[in-house]
This record gives sequence, C-alpha cells and structure tokens, in this order.
Amino acid sequence: MARLLRYFQSMASKPIFGATALIVTVVLMVILGCQGQELATSHAPSRIVSLELAWSQAAAEQIIESWAPEQLQTAINQVLVDFIFIAGYSCLLLHMGLASGRRAQARGLSALAPVAQAAGWGGFGAGMFDCLENFGLLAMLWSRPTELLALSTSVFATVKFALAINAIFVSANVYFASRISALQRSSAPTKS
Repeated sequence: MARLLRYFQSMASKPIFGATALIVTVVLMVILGCQGQELATSHAPSRIVSLELAWSQAAAEQIIESWAPEQLQTAINQVLVDFIFIAGYSCLLLHMGLASGRRAQARGLSALAPVAQAAGWGGFGAGMFDCLENFGLLAMLWSRPTELLALSTSVFATVKFALAINAIFVSANVYFASRISALQRSSAPTKS
C-alpha cells in the first residue's frame, strides 16, 4: 500500500498530471455551471448546493418539491456528472499541494513543504467527502430525504468545502512564500 501511495504521489507531482486535472476541472466546472442554472428556485437559490447544505429533512423536501420533474432529472444528472468533476478537482488540489511543497523545499523553506503536501492530500480527501455527499444526494433524489440523509450529506459537504478551501489557501500561501524567498535571494547583494 505504501508503495502504491508513493507511486501515486510521484505521478501527482508531475506537471502533466496537474495540467490534465486543471483541464478536467475547468471543463466540468463550466458544464456543471451551465447545466445547473435551471435548478435555481426560491427554495433552492444556490441550486444543487442548496440541497447539499439543507441540513434537515424538511429543508431537503422543500428544495426537491420546488423542482419540476425535468429539474429533478437535471439535479440527478448534475450529481452523476459531478463524480467526474470530483476526480478532476481533487487531483488538481493534490497536485497544487505537492507542487507548492516541492517548490518550498527547493527554496529552503523546508518547514512549509510538509504543510503544503498535507493540504494537498487534504484537498484529495475533499473528493472522498464529496463522493459521500453525492451518494446522499442521489439517495434523496431517487427516494426521499430522511433526517439522517440530509444531516450526513450536509456534514460531508461542509467537510469537503473546508478541506478544499484549506488546500487552495495553504498551497497558494506556500507558493507565494517560496516566490518571495526566491526574489529576496536574487536581489540580495552578493559578497565580492
């Protein structure tokens, strides 16, 4: 298992991995954004995110009942397509963390490198929570919401958002810290 993780981390560190993940993420973000526009109602102002963060059976039922049958099918399709988006963005967040950690290490900021790498793995973990969230959404859309489904789906969504935001924030900060370090070194007076 450790060997497999090392191999995956090695692959995820490569620029082609990051570029592919970025392309998949952006393309799917546009597709999901366009597809989800029709889900906005007075009970679902944030479209599918409203159902992700319903928190209760009553709120989830209100959201689902506010959708016409064709909107309900769009919501189901949205969740199914989201699995591809999850693969893209979670791999992108992992790549960002690993790349910024590697950059920090190369610039002598070795204390920041493991922080960035951990944030990258946390971003990858966000995808796992997003999958659990999607299973909850599909169960509510295909059957009916329950208190446990609505609550657990919202908890998974909240953890997903927290991990993803943390991965972006930490990776960006470590990247910029390493850029500043490189600029300071290049502008430092040399001893003659």
